[in-house]
Amino acid sequence: MSKNEDKALLLEQLREYLRLKNYTACIISQSDPHLSEYVADHYKTREFFSGFDGSAGVLLVCLDSAILWTDGRYFIQAENQLAGTGIELYKQGVEGVPTIVEYLSENMGPNDVVITNSRCMSASKWEEMQEKFNLLHDEGWEEIWQERPILKKSKIRMLEWAEIEVSSVKKIKKVREKMQEKDVQWFLVSALDEFSWLFNLRADDIDYTPVVRGYALVGMDSACVFLDYEGICPEMNAVIYEYSQLEEVLSSLSGKIGLDKNKVNAHIYNICSKKLEIFSDESPITLLKAIKTNTEISGFKRAAINDGVVWVKLMIYIQECLDKGVKITELSLNEKIIKLKREQVGFVSESFESIVAYASNAAIVHYSATEDTDREILAEGFLLIDSGTHYEFGTTDITRTLVCGKLSEVQKKRFTQVLKGMIAVAMAEFTEGETGAQLDGLARQFLKEDGVDYLHGTGHGIGSVMCVHEDGVGISPRFIKPIMSGMVCSDEPGYYEVGDYGIRIENMLHCKEIVDNQLGFETLTLVPIDLDAVDVELLTENEKIWINNYHKNIKVTLREYLTDDENLWLENKCYEI
Repeated sequence: MSKNEDKALLLEQLREYLRLKNYTACIISQSDPHLSEYVADHYKTREFFSGFDGSAGVLLVCLDSAILWTDGRYFIQAENQLAGTGIELYKQGVEGVPTIVEYLSENMGPNDVVITNSRCMSASKWEEMQEKFNLLHDEGWEEIWQERPILKKSKIRMLEWAEIEVSSVKKIKKVREKMQEKDVQWFLVSALDEFSWLFNLRADDIDYTPVVRGYALVGMDSACVFLDYEGICPEMNAVIYEYSQLEEVLSSLSGKIGLDKNKVNAHIYNICSKKLEIFSDESPITLLKAIKTNTEISGFKRAAINDGVVWVKLMIYIQECLDKGVKITELSLNEKIIKLKREQVGFVSESFESIVAYASNAAIVHYSATEDTDREILAEGFLLIDSGTHYEFGTTDITRTLVCGKLSEVQKKRFTQVLKGMIAVAMAEFTEGETGAQLDGLARQFLKEDGVDYLHGTGHGIGSVMCVHEDGVGISPRFIKPIMSGMVCSDEPGYYEVGDYGIRIENMLHCKEIVDNQLGFETLTLVPIDLDAVDVELLTENEKIWINNYHKNIKVTLREYLTDDENLWLENKCYEI
């Protein structure tokens, strides 16, 4: 039996459960009780039932149909992974495609009942849905997953340098100042990166995301944490409870509690609402965490040097293999990347599963090579590599599109348009208050001259040894919050020709003040741009100067970390244009 036929049988088992309980449909999200983007294997229920393993997407299973919603990053991947399952793909954000709320509002009658696990849905989404149709909590259907992975319990560690610079005592004090402004007696911290940031803690419960699984309840005079861990917990400025005791403690409180209903699950929100007055607003930690300290910025720069060395060694290795006819594949390159990273001082883990995508595979924005899809890298076309690392002192996220051999004129043009868009954001100067949505257009302008675009955001926030995708910062049409001094984000326009090739170029940027009320970006990434793909005739003088200065900085900064042969290769690779 094929994997997809197996998924079709699982959906039938779920439908039997729905019929038995007189339910009409089941919503399955890929989330955990903390509403994390990347979750432990235990919570990958949507992947279990559908086979689709992207980080974003919701599955709706009805009595006679099934639909999966996902965004533009995953359209091609979803089409491939859903084939043969009977699940229809709804392309989120495409004109004319209804959202899941719109679909259910139009198709559910007054006697129809939709179920989901309220522990894995935000309170805000639950409220929105309950206003439109009958939505109930039920998690019994999850028992269909009989060999479900157990949750990891890893050792918790204190991030010492973070505790030294801004202690958890000081961070809690800042949260209490915000609580006083809102006149709340309690504040519930649910998001794992916010919890980990607040107490300067890290762990290894979730692959690629070294956060601690826990909740915090901050009062005006005390703080409580709720943890499920192994070993000895670092000394904390809080009363420590078992993870499972949160509901009991919340039920014992009185007064007014602050929380972010976009980050607190509906089950916990309902418990709070029974005895407490709720004040819901954006978590104050979102902005506090997004504006990096001096030590965090220094850590990002150290991490960028480490990854710069990794990339130079990797690019030399790829070039030598292609020149000598040594076979390399997407999976073998992935192994090579991990090996090179582990050789660097302070290595913790990759910050996400590396994307190594050759030729048409690169048109799948978040492609992940498997034994079934693994391709040999040939001396022609493009190779896209998107890779990031957590070091003890900082995090990286870098994408390069490399030339393996002869390119068409169209390919070089598209590469140059993407590069020009990336440079336009990097060179942007703007006043305080300008938003990520306003900056986003700079990256797309050159592609749009030819009537083409890409279906993902231009940039996301980057956490410091936490979540590589951090909220509070963003460059996209939907990000209407201001970009502020101290924030760190990616800059990654792209172009994807389905069935042929994909291009993305990604640097990390640090927003900083240039002059009074005038902001700009400092580029942190130290990885060469493959000039063999550039149509120099399409570049302005300022763009040429930016590229030459960027490459000069790479050569100077990395010189002491490379061998003589590696420095010679880098000198030749980063020639002046």
